[in-house]
Amino acid sequence: MLRRISKFMLSVILIAVTATVVNAGVKVVSEKNPDSSSVDTIIASIIKPGMTDQQKSEAIFEYLVTHMYHHNASQEISQDGIKGHKYAGSANKVMDTLKLINVYGYALCGSTSWAVNELFNAAGLFGRIDGIGGHTVPEVKYDGKWHYYDVDMMGYVKREDGSVVGVDDIKADKSLLFNNKNKYNFKYDGASSMWGCLNIGVKYSMYGRKVGVHSMNTDLRDGESMTRWFKRQWLPESRFYVPPFSCEYTKRLNSKYNKKDGKSVGPSRGATYYLYKEGGKGRFGNWEMVYNPPLAKKSALAGAFKVENIKQSKKAPFLVAADKKSASSVVYNFYYPYIVAGNPVDLANPADDKDGVIIEGKFASANGKVEYSFDLGRTWKELHTGGGEFKNDATAIFNGQYSWLLRLSFEGKGAGIESFKSYASGQLSPAALPFVDGKTEMTFARAETATLLYAPDLGLPEAVVRSQAESIEGMAQFMEEKSTAHIIFNSRKPGHVIYRVDAPGEITRVQAGANFSARKAETMNGVSFSIDDGATWVMACNQRVVKDEDHPEDYWGQAVGGVLDFAKKKAYSNGCTPGGASVRENSFVPKSVKSVLVKFHTDAGNAALLKVFGIYVDYKVDNKVPVKITHTWEGGEHVESVPANVDSKSYTVNGGPLASNLSIKMEAGTK
Repeated sequence: MLRRISKFMLSVILIAVTATVVNAGVKVVSEKNPDSSSVDTIIASIIKPGMTDQQKSEAIFEYLVTHMYHHNASQEISQDGIKGHKYAGSANKVMDTLKLINVYGYALCGSTSWAVNELFNAAGLFGRIDGIGGHTVPEVKYDGKWHYYDVDMMGYVKREDGSVVGVDDIKADKSLLFNNKNKYNFKYDGASSMWGCLNIGVKYSMYGRKVGVHSMNTDLRDGESMTRWFKRQWLPESRFYVPPFSCEYTKRLNSKYNKKDGKSVGPSRGATYYLYKEGGKGRFGNWEMVYNPPLAKKSALAGAFKVENIKQSKKAPFLVAADKKSASSVVYNFYYPYIVAGNPVDLANPADDKDGVIIEGKFASANGKVEYSFDLGRTWKELHTGGGEFKNDATAIFNGQYSWLLRLSFEGKGAGIESFKSYASGQLSPAALPFVDGKTEMTFARAETATLLYAPDLGLPEAVVRSQAESIEGMAQFMEEKSTAHIIFNSRKPGHVIYRVDAPGEITRVQAGANFSARKAETMNGVSFSIDDGATWVMACNQRVVKDEDHPEDYWGQAVGGVLDFAKKKAYSNGCTPGGASVRENSFVPKSVKSVLVKFHTDAGNAALLKVFGIYVDYKVDNKVPVKITHTWEGGEHVESVPANVDSKSYTVNGGPLASNLSIKMEAGTK
């Protein structure tokens, strides 16, 4: 009887997990760590039925303090930073909750508060971010009051009766802070230091500055492998991301990134309370993806993004022209959920970064070319020309990227491709990985989807920005050199920017986000989708500027994000500020499409569009190949084989303790 119950419960667990990984490529989930691959899966993992609002808030706090830690704010590449625009340091800070948790794992108070509030809103609560004395903190509203949960400083205050207080409560009664009945008693800075921040109460609040649209989708093709390490690799030459622009952030890197034997070991903090305590070592892990397509097999072209005038041969060159009188090309799509980063030899010189991306192969003749595109093929840049053998360390080019297309082309007598291999590596946050901790149940699941990422940079010249968009309506002014406002819309009138993404396969899910400025309380900013070329639109988010609270919104940032989910038949927004005239979801009738329009829109106020966080489009692919999964820890490993016809599988790993985790590797295809 017990055995039957066990099998039944296993089936229930497997069905539940499988349901949460639709459109998730290839994924492994550990029962010992919440599934951090999306805002939806995080909430499903940590919020249990019957929880009170306080219990939900405490669960979100507990999750984040074990997955993030206090460190210099993460920033990423943009034209604003490269050109040194005013406020670029602030404008380039990473806002996406899923990047902060999965890619970096560290942030300062303001960035951490964005993640807290994204999860508060996703759990059905109302969150905000408060400015206090030299600090930024999150609060959440329930039971008619605001309650303060400080993930960055690792603390919140409980009364004798177990209720959680707000910032203004502490200002009114200092003893609450020093008689705290909570185990998280501001472990990072201590109660005395916190009083210096909290004694003035809330100065201003921000209600709309959060987003979570980054895709953690991983597609493995025949001949492709992904390794994720829980600790730094390639010592003493650590690989971690350094933004390639000069600003105050870059100037402080040498003091913030610890050094050993004259070499920087990357982001580090001597003492934190999260899942991996390394005693001052760089608190990040690394990843590596290798794609070595078996060119003589059909899967080599099945895994391609686009193929023109190519047929396969059983001997080298394996890819040749179908029509020898015409040019031939094959395009591969590379999307990685983690950021590309090499070894930054000199932190101030991004041009000398190495070992992050290596592209190599061999053309059969002198007539061969390799090109790359960061805008889904709208423009191409040359990486190699002249055919023959090639091996390019392209780290300086691809540093900080998540996605690109790579095109190999050839023509003429004797032309073709004999070999091709792509190598990429970078930085990730180990706390979000599926770890073993003693006897651990793992669940493998796959949905055959690949991801396209389109992230147009609004800091480029106006002509380029216009060429990247499908249409721009209601624009009053374009500000190339002002990082706080690039596309300024006509005041109190509707305006929008529309982008199109075309996929080679049937689209299953779209995630998109952007950042507006907005001060007028009437302003509504949002994101909508169309799958019928603009004939109809489904609104995922329409977000208000909050004015009906004790601390009205007082900041220019208004981040909006939305998801178009074909399986759920709805468009929705986890982070959209609730209440008032806000729209958080709408249903739609899905159909088979390979093109989607994404509209970032504003109305009634004075908004300007600052940044597009990204448009992530998942589409169906045919990559039914076996997958080998290897979990490694100090003193042991577990190898699990998943046949090509199995989409989900649960298995048990008798692993070592949490701190002993070394890596998890997934390899697709047969030797």
